Amino acid sequence: MNIKKELQKAFNFYQHGNLNKAHEILTKLVKKYPSHMDVINNLALIKLAQKKPEEAIALFEQSLQNKLQLTNIKNLINLYHQLSNWDKIEELYENNFKKISYDLQIELSYIAALRENKKTSKVLSKIDSLLIQYPNQIDFYISSIFTLNKLNEYQKALEIGLKGRDLEPENFYISYNLGITYSNLNKPKDSIYYLLQAENQKSNQSLFDLWMTMSAQYIKLNEMNNAREILKKCEKIYGSNTLTRLQNASIESQSGNSKEAESLLKSILKEDPQHVEANYMLGINYLKMKNFKEAFKYYKFRIKRDGSRKVGLFNDLELPEINKKSKVLIAWEQGIGDQLLFFRLMHEFSELVEEITYITQEKLLLVLQNNYPNINFITEKELNIESNKLYKDYIKLNLGSILYYIDDIKLDNNDSFLKCDYEKKISYSNKYKSEKKLVGLSWFSSNEEIKDDKSYNLECLYPIFKDLRYSFISLQYGDIQKNIQYIHEKYEIKIQYDKQLDYFNNIYDLLALISICDQVITCSNITAHLAGSLGIPTSLLLPKAKGKLWYWHESQIINGRSLWYPSVRVFNQETQGDWDDVIKKLKDNLD
Repeated sequence: MNIKKELQKAFNFYQHGNLNKAHEILTKLVKKYPSHMDVINNLALIKLAQKKPEEAIALFEQSLQNKLQLTNIKNLINLYHQLSNWDKIEELYENNFKKISYDLQIELSYIAALRENKKTSKVLSKIDSLLIQYPNQIDFYISSIFTLNKLNEYQKALEIGLKGRDLEPENFYISYNLGITYSNLNKPKDSIYYLLQAENQKSNQSLFDLWMTMSAQYIKLNEMNNAREILKKCEKIYGSNTLTRLQNASIESQSGNSKEAESLLKSILKEDPQHVEANYMLGINYLKMKNFKEAFKYYKFRIKRDGSRKVGLFNDLELPEINKKSKVLIAWEQGIGDQLLFFRLMHEFSELVEEITYITQEKLLLVLQNNYPNINFITEKELNIESNKLYKDYIKLNLGSILYYIDDIKLDNNDSFLKCDYEKKISYSNKYKSEKKLVGLSWFSSNEEIKDDKSYNLECLYPIFKDLRYSFISLQYGDIQKNIQYIHEKYEIKIQYDKQLDYFNNIYDLLALISICDQVITCSNITAHLAGSLGIPTSLLLPKAKGKLWYWHESQIINGRSLWYPSVRVFNQETQGDWDDVIKKLKDNLD
């Protein structure tokens, strides 16, 4: 039997789609020549074409046992890649990489396996070594920037992407992935620049994902008309679908068109009632509209969102009934400010049940204990195996879920619902109060996604600093000594700062410091929530678009004051990024 001729016959049958005949020839050959590499590999390829991946894998592995060849390893790794069998790729590579010559595709598959198995340090090390080995291979740069974005290594992705662009400035994939990288770095203008370049470099590439990303960047910039135009272009070619309607709903919601957003989101849910993002967005939309009871039907889907956006310790999507005999274990969720906001409803909720135990973060423990003596508090560290047994029969909820149980949410009651430590308040008052009115200042947020939109430059407050009726004290967490020193050196304005206070972690003492202020000026961060909870007259400076959260939305503002915190007066930007008009309105209304 002439093996070469038989293999050619099998290949001809394969080319013409006659897999069964090709399989018959190769099966006879493998029985007669069980160690012949080409016979085994060709039969494996036929098994793969017949959609029998497990049999194909067995044959490729048999081929490797007979003789270690680069082609065999590539075939097997490619097959594992198609099947997303990342552990096998790692094992095959690490057992054989010293025995084979370097091959870029094998290296990139190995990096993909490390990426999917969340081995970030190994990925970074491998990319650095491959950058030396393959400095002129564009596939390396394209694959690496994608991988680094998936691992949230955005700065490294930018570094690799810009080197790839130096190599091939007109490469669609490099430009597109740089657009994604800048989006992840929350730099929408830079993102749009590279996405537009990619759009001009298109060959036969689908532009759907590119246009969707670009419209999202315009939304970040509050350029809603541009976002709409991009989506129209997208829908003209690819038609309306769930993703375009979701994006359009985001545009309408952020433009204040809640009814239009509601209609779009409901159209998605009519087709897919369990669509997580559409449910969540509709819940947020109803919260903006103050339709709290309707909101929770959808807002509860927040616990099913992916990745870092997921909230809550418990899966409370299906909420049980409660009564006066119920014992409830409630877990914290979201940020400190969000928790304080929901705790405004806790007195009402506590009247519906017999007992509440709240799982809190360490930094809020003393504040909550001081204000809610009838609630039991434990920290996450204390929620161990023994405590799980203790609370076995408790109803388990995430904090935001208490919205569901309160029939008539009334927020027009007392300005304050928190109190501070009285002795600490007196101590701070003796230390910092004078004949002038004391104004507390907070000017930036540490929220990585929206801090640039929410924060303002301390120097913007110069028109306020000039008013001799006021003295100033910092309520800002973080490393702010240089900010304060700069203002003092340039304007001879002294901003007091308590060096003994851990502003970030010691919220109990920070609450007392805020309580001595006659006024507070702040951006949308924890200071706004703390001052509002105490009932301190507060001026909240908000951006026009991104960074304005649902509880600060226009529909929640009554006569310029927050619905959730009546002592908080809200000042909105007219133009995104321009604080001058905001400061002018603030100066005219400070008292």
